[in-house]
Amino acid sequence: MDRIRSAQVVAVTVTLVALTTAAIGTPGLWRGITVPCEAGICLPFERPTRPTQDLLATVRLSVGAYATVVLVISWALLLLALGVSLVLVWRRPSLLTAVTGIQLGGVFVGPFADELAERGGTAAVLRGVLIAAIQLTMPLLVGLFPDGRWHPRWFRWGWLVVGVLGAGIAVAVQAGVLGQDSAPKGLFDLLSTILLAGVQIHRYVRVSDWTARQQAKWFILSFVLLGGNVVVAGILSAAGVVEYWHLGLVITAYLAFVVLILGFAFALLRYRLYDVTFVLRRAVVYGGAVVALLVTYVGLVALASLSMARASASAVGAAVVAALALAGGLVLVRAGGWFRERLLGPGSRPGGVAAVLAHGMADGDGNPANLAETIAAVLVLPAVTVLDSNDQPLWTHGELGSDAHRESVVDGSGTALGALLVAPADGKQLSRRERRGLQEVLPFVVLVLRAQREANELLAARTVSATAREDERRRLRRDLHDVVGPLLAGQLLTVDSLRLATERGIRPEDLLTHLEDQARAAITEVRRVSRDLRPAGLDTGLATALEVEVQRFRVAGLDVQLHHELPASLPAAVEVAVLRIVAEALTNVVRHAGVQSATAEVTADAEVIEVSVVDAGRGFGEAITEGVGLVSMRERAEALGGRLEISSAGTGTRVYGRIPL
Repeated sequence: MDRIRSAQVVAVTVTLVALTTAAIGTPGLWRGITVPCEAGICLPFERPTRPTQDLLATVRLSVGAYATVVLVISWALLLLALGVSLVLVWRRPSLLTAVTGIQLGGVFVGPFADELAERGGTAAVLRGVLIAAIQLTMPLLVGLFPDGRWHPRWFRWGWLVVGVLGAGIAVAVQAGVLGQDSAPKGLFDLLSTILLAGVQIHRYVRVSDWTARQQAKWFILSFVLLGGNVVVAGILSAAGVVEYWHLGLVITAYLAFVVLILGFAFALLRYRLYDVTFVLRRAVVYGGAVVALLVTYVGLVALASLSMARASASAVGAAVVAALALAGGLVLVRAGGWFRERLLGPGSRPGGVAAVLAHGMADGDGNPANLAETIAAVLVLPAVTVLDSNDQPLWTHGELGSDAHRESVVDGSGTALGALLVAPADGKQLSRRERRGLQEVLPFVVLVLRAQREANELLAARTVSATAREDERRRLRRDLHDVVGPLLAGQLLTVDSLRLATERGIRPEDLLTHLEDQARAAITEVRRVSRDLRPAGLDTGLATALEVEVQRFRVAGLDVQLHHELPASLPAAVEVAVLRIVAEALTNVVRHAGVQSATAEVTADAEVIEVSVVDAGRGFGEAITEGVGLVSMRERAEALGGRLEISSAGTGTRVYGRIPL
């Protein structure tokens, strides 16, 4: 509570001091603006140059009226800055917002405070205090922005050294001890700028998450606009034409100030924290293009002016502009795609989103990459999670909040393959750009999830197949060891007994009979094992094996009507599966249906074989509980890529299987 109250007290104090300073300095600022600037850019920079005065005269606006308009705008910027400072402190009271209020108030009261220096006395002291406060708190703001935490940690104390030195040098300059262009001041400005920029770069690269980087980008955007304005003014000044562009520079400077204030508000309040990379990229590219054009123009005009009379310089300038415009048009035609990609991102060109996704789906070693990370990079989203059909995460990027948007992934047949969970860039809802991007991404995600699902199914089928093979080998080993092995060992013992009986003159008829029984039992067991591996009836075809199997059930008392239309040969695995399914289904009829008749039908064409076993018995009722037999039939069909359906409505049961060939 004490911290909140302290921050609010600081904000109110800064507001009152700034308003008082602005009220005192308003008359002097108005008088300073009404004085024309004879050459270049003067201080305050709003002072009209000769071309600006001519332009004002054209629109019938006096210099005094122009000064009044500038004062109104300056007051509006100051009030906007102070209002934002108060909102920041009341909505998010902290040391960071209090320092931000000091900086915003100090910067925008600066033009009014500059007029106090000429008054001397208390007004000059007030101006010195304001400048010292700005210098003292600037490193504090840089150290805490944007999340209020110290990074790096040593700067928790380092900012004080930088701030005190800056405030001391500012006071010395105001007192006349140091000059505005003195070496100590210049060296301190250079070193402190490098240090503070390094602190922010360290934070941005090493510790900032997506939200903190978006906050920093708002801050960077405003300084790119201000810095671009200064660079353009410097180039125009070097070319000797800055006075002709004075009014435009004033307007763009004010626009940059508005962006600076709103940037702090959006960054610290985190209100609708849009991704400003889109805007920032345009500002940098367009600004760089303008600077490059100006530098080229100034250089060519300077070269041409060396060999031509001053009277024809304007004509040369016009020719140069025309040549540059033509060359620029040709360059844009040839390199339009390159510029479009730099301005709008990799997804701007036709098929760009799919191309980037396809390229990003494998790392440098050819291994599958993180699909969620690739989607987040293409659509510029803070967090993305890709879910499978069971809502289990396959790939994740970032941390999703409670307001994550869910987008279902469905293929052309209506099968749900999974879903995408995405966090909107503004933290609330998807923008139109993000929704359009998602629609472009979804077909690619469908392909990836379908491939992932098929790969998982193939892996599961291989696992089932390997397990079944090992189970069968284990059973075969057990049968051979536990049944056939003892029978053969018994035969050896009987042979030994025969040898002893012969040596002692005993009649061997009983031993021979016993040996014969053992041999027959061994043969029977070997045949059983062989039949379990593959029914012997299938050696003459599936149709014959079905007839033999059905006849076995007829002998047992079940009247089976068999209908089949089968080709001469079928895959061996399919034959075994169909025969086992029919046998198990008829066994269930005998055990559970309570009827004496059933119908079995097996038909096949070039693509699929269908099996149907129907009875009119008591059925399963409303709930079908699958036992070992039903599960076995289903697994046999699915192992070959088919399916098995069991339906029972009141009375009667139908087992239907479909296996591809």
